[in-house]
Amino acid sequence: MDLTTRTLTYTVRVPGGEPDAVAFDADGRSAYVTDAEAGTVSIVDAASGRIAGTIRLGGRPGGIAVDTSTPGGRLHVTDMTGNRWDIVQVGSLLVRTVAVQDYPTSVAVAANGDVVVGGTTSDDIDVLGPRDPLQAITLHRPDQARTVAATAITGGDTVALPGLEADSWLDTDTMTFTGHVPATGPITTDATVAVVPGSVLLTEGPSDDPAHLGYLAVVPDSSVISGN
Repeated sequence: MDLTTRTLTYTVRVPGGEPDAVAFDADGRSAYVTDAEAGTVSIVDAASGRIAGTIRLGGRPGGIAVDTSTPGGRLHVTDMTGNRWDIVQVGSLLVRTVAVQDYPTSVAVAANGDVVVGGTTSDDIDVLGPRDPLQAITLHRPDQARTVAATAITGGDTVALPGLEADSWLDTDTMTFTGHVPATGPITTDATVAVVPGSVLLTEGPSDDPAHLGYLAVVPDSSVISGN
């Protein structure tokens, strides 16, 4: 989509037909799309909309994040049914796997390189450091909300964690939650999240409830939240 004209530029059909999440590299030239049904990550040329390659991971890939701090870049992908976190080196497509919590659905990379993994079956958050990713630190959300999405706040080491019952912010430098607010609506596991300066945008798709038609929630980011 062209954000200037607000018009649809093209539509990409990925193998399997169940795209779950998308992430862009630093220069915006490539998009990486997880497909839960096919067990793949499609590499999409952002200029043309053509699929430039396919990474086959198996399982049900869900959340995805791009780490541009490493040479060539890395992809961090959650496998929802395999209870694992896949680390893919973009250049070589070398894959490493780390066991994480049950049904991990979301992942984000903070500015300091920490990788935060959340899921919808518990209020646990796994934080994995860039130096030794095999040693995960498990934190419990103070709002006891299950995580449906995760995204890094631009320019800092904070990760926004929208949940089914509330939204929280995690400072990965201090490993502390800097604030949380009650959920703004009936969140389902189909929610996605993005960040603009000063705000976190939470888009919620329709659920089984016919009265719930979907909405866009705008909540302040952690820089303007004091306390809980």
